[in-house]
Amino acid sequence: MSVNLSLLGGAGWQFFDNNGVPLSGGLLYTYAAGTTTPEETYTTTAGDIANANPIVLDSAGRPPNQIWVTSGISYKFVLKTSASVLLITEDNILNSLDSSSVFFTQAGAGAVTRSAQDKMRETVTTADFGNNVITALASLSTAGGTLVINTDVVVSATVNWPENVLTRVENNGSITINNGVALGLLGDFEAGLYKVFYYVGTGVVNFSSYKCPVLHPEWWGAQADNLPASSTTNTAALVACNAAIPDSSVALQLGAIIQLPHGTMYIDNWLFTGGDRVVRGHGQYATRLIGVGAGNYTMMIFDSGRCKFEDFGIDGNQVKLRALEFSCTIGTSVGGSSLSNMIFSGATTDGVYMFGGPPGIYDISSIAFYSCQFISGAASNSQVFMSGDNTIAISFYTSLFYGTS
Repeated sequence: MSVNLSLLGGAGWQFFDNNGVPLSGGLLYTYAAGTTTPEETYTTTAGDIANANPIVLDSAGRPPNQIWVTSGISYKFVLKTSASVLLITEDNILNSLDSSSVFFTQAGAGAVTRSAQDKMRETVTTADFGNNVITALASLSTAGGTLVINTDVVVSATVNWPENVLTRVENNGSITINNGVALGLLGDFEAGLYKVFYYVGTGVVNFSSYKCPVLHPEWWGAQADNLPASSTTNTAALVACNAAIPDSSVALQLGAIIQLPHGTMYIDNWLFTGGDRVVRGHGQYATRLIGVGAGNYTMMIFDSGRCKFEDFGIDGNQVKLRALEFSCTIGTSVGGSSLSNMIFSGATTDGVYMFGGPPGIYDISSIAFYSCQFISGAASNSQVFMSGDNTIAISFYTSLFYGTS
């Protein structure tokens, strides 16, 4: 049984009569609130030894023992003289000042007074539920609110977190998604720029197309640390970040953005797929993707359409054939995208490569470049290589070309 120290008479109390004289031999009766049914109190925090009822005060008007009351029960206290003359009755006395008995009123006209407990329950932390994120989430499933992940939690079964729940990851909390499990985040999401998501096997997270936030590759472990050794981690993080955005025109309309980090990030053959999204850096020279290891490209836009790429640079690092390549599977197309304020450099052959085959087989069309720079290396290299029967409607606006075109 759980007990709390009584708010009335609990420890060190001294009672007086109406003339201010210590209430020698006074009688303190305890009842269930609103009744005349006696309710026991206890002498210690163990709650195993009951006080007498009534409690007889000593010659100084003090209870002979501490007064501990049962948790969750409200009491009525009746104080009488040694001759049983009533002095005072106090009813509905809470057994402690917990958050349900402290009240809160927001500033401003029309504010409604609520208990501090109700206010605090608007935000639930995983620590409140012993790191069980599903149980924590269930407590918000009806009314909604904020779920704070401030510990390391594991999602072991496929689940969608409701649209009315804001998920906020704090204090280096993390989310591990087990093999074969899909976590759907239907509400808003906030986190710092550090690794949040850990996948086991085929575990994956999907963001809602209706409340898709700005996604950061750092949430999957990307690091703009200017270290070639980070290329494998960075490439995997970019792929995972991109895969977390749904393929839907709604996503682009509502501003689904992959926000690349500030700095230099080494990558190895980033295959970008999907449509209807924005990939954004912090400027041509402020965000740079640099290729590592021999290969055809630093970045390839593959089977992708209606995307925007802006404010970053792509460099082949003199090891990639192309800085950027457009390609698609047979019978599909790449098109309807724009690239703005970008720089393409460092490739051993072509800065940007586009080859559209016969119509209906490889279609690359409606690609627009705005305020971009194309820099080739050796004199035999191309800034932009365009060829094939169906590489059409490629536009360049206020762009600069350096080297051989």
